[in-house]
Amino acid sequence: MTTVHPAGGGSGPDRTGRTGPAKLTLVSMPWASPQRPPLPLELLASVVEGSSSWEVELVPAYLDWLRLLLDADLDPPFQTREYERARGGTVTGIGEWVFSGVLRDEPPDEDDGFLRQLRHRGLDPGRTPQLRHLAPGFIAGLAERIVAQRPDVVGCSTSFAQNTASLALIKEIRSLDPSITTVLGGANCDGEMGEALHRCFPQVDLVVRGEGEPAILPLLEALSEPDPQVRRAALRGIPGLCWRHDGEQQVNPGGHEPWSGFATRPAPERDAYLAAVENLGLREEFEPRFLIEGSRGCWWGEKHHCTFCGLNGAQITTRVRPADAVFAEIEELVTRYGARGVVAVDNNLPREHFRELLPRLAEADLGVQIHYEVKSNLTRDEIALLVAAGVTNFQAGVESLSSEVLRLVDKGVTAVQNVRTLRDATSYRAKLHWNLLYGFPGEDPDEYEAMLERMPALWHLQPPMQALRVSLVRFAPYFEEPSLGFVQREPVAGFYPYVYPDLSEEDRAQLAYHFDAPPKGIDASLAARLGAAVERWQREHARAHLWWSTRQDADVIRDGRDGLRTVVIDDADERRLFRRAVHGASVASLQRRHPEADRFLARWREERIVFEEDGRVVTLPLPDPRSLPRWSRSELIAGEGDVAERGVGRQVPVAR
Repeated sequence: MTTVHPAGGGSGPDRTGRTGPAKLTLVSMPWASPQRPPLPLELLASVVEGSSSWEVELVPAYLDWLRLLLDADLDPPFQTREYERARGGTVTGIGEWVFSGVLRDEPPDEDDGFLRQLRHRGLDPGRTPQLRHLAPGFIAGLAERIVAQRPDVVGCSTSFAQNTASLALIKEIRSLDPSITTVLGGANCDGEMGEALHRCFPQVDLVVRGEGEPAILPLLEALSEPDPQVRRAALRGIPGLCWRHDGEQQVNPGGHEPWSGFATRPAPERDAYLAAVENLGLREEFEPRFLIEGSRGCWWGEKHHCTFCGLNGAQITTRVRPADAVFAEIEELVTRYGARGVVAVDNNLPREHFRELLPRLAEADLGVQIHYEVKSNLTRDEIALLVAAGVTNFQAGVESLSSEVLRLVDKGVTAVQNVRTLRDATSYRAKLHWNLLYGFPGEDPDEYEAMLERMPALWHLQPPMQALRVSLVRFAPYFEEPSLGFVQREPVAGFYPYVYPDLSEEDRAQLAYHFDAPPKGIDASLAARLGAAVERWQREHARAHLWWSTRQDADVIRDGRDGLRTVVIDDADERRLFRRAVHGASVASLQRRHPEADRFLARWREERIVFEEDGRVVTLPLPDPRSLPRWSRSELIAGEGDVAERGVGRQVPVAR
């Protein structure tokens, strides 16, 4: 029999008399996405169940919160699609403020200025006050249900807007039964953030900083140790752990070491999530999109960390799971759980999986839509392979259409490569998500003026979701190295002081992930013009087209970007040179190939059928969907080689 003793000095009842295995309850709080099972906790549960005698219970509490909102007496009634809006962005603090009153024992009607500052920032609070009224009852009822199951340890995973809800739940659980050991982990606990959370909120006995899988078994083993001295020694040996001895915080060094067992980790169990969806009557509310993880870290960031990116925290070292294991997991999601949508949490699809995983997915044709994040220097063949594998929805780190800006932030791509990816993704009818970022220290306004001039030529390509001033986040090189430009910084003023008003400025600075800093780069006027240009691009995209068809004697380009006209290329030398630019080519190389290259280039520029930047050009037209045949899956998988040898390009196979 495994016994557990409180690690936080609790004075509750001794549980050594219980029979059966010790029990670990893992809770995922609002505001996790209802459509996505809690992968971090599912993985922890698989590790524990596979290597210990502990009983594990998974509680997807964010689904209970959604059910409560749907059933609440709200006018108009709450809709599932509102959940994402109600949680607020990660910088607005709306989701955290909803539960901060419970955490601070503050009356729901207390207005500490948060709503006023939202309006001042041009943000609509919406139902935020009503949701805040519902939070106390939700936390109280959830805590009672969890305590009634007599867990020995309760752990919450906190990422993004899950801090206050998790802290409020743990506080209520400890008030009901002080003998329960409470643990906090997740991305919000990385580095000094976890140390600050542990120091500022005594209801949390233990904080795991870094990856949870290598820590969970040693932690449970330590908590099972009846001898206090041996237990303390065991806790002291867990890298990165925050714990207490005689009321004093103990902070173990480390916690940033990558988990060596990642590649061979067990597959997560999805049944608890689906059972909760069924039991709560949410089956008709949304289509689950299961999370998979084929790699951790970022293979590009490990070499060249993009200056604005704070993902991965201290664990940027790349680890890749075998393609066989990832394929088996996706196949099981389809065959066992009926998955129609899968979202990979990989920060950057590893190159190995282009060679080993994607071809196998393409051959299997599982009929599932997969979302990946990818580097934006994709070739046409790689995009074809992604689409054939079911990755018809992906996020590419395009970020900018200026090579100078891209070099400034260490993206490792050029503007021509980015445009080529936009063109080919549009051609293959894949949905490509990207934002246009600006506001980098040292950027040249002239680069954005040039970008504005080029944008109308790109209206037929997928527009950015929005133009955004880059934000300062923890772990990004911009944060870690103030010499890069962001010297002055403080936790976001419209968020942290209102959510954590009882904490000191120093404590808030340590637990914050998002920071305010004086704006850098282009001024507000140019930024407004950039935003307006992106909005125009979004409006025009639906009707804009630039189609390229080929005849024996000429190439015909039909231009419907801002009017209707036709461009005919019937000179054989010009046709050959134009094809040279399909993949992207330097102006100098084209000039070396033909003495008339300058004349051809001048015409292409005038007709706006190429994108030219930083001494390179790439063609802009898409294959004409009315004149080209659809290509088979086998041809998509095999790749086309040189486009010039196979005509203008291939079409996407009929949607599955």
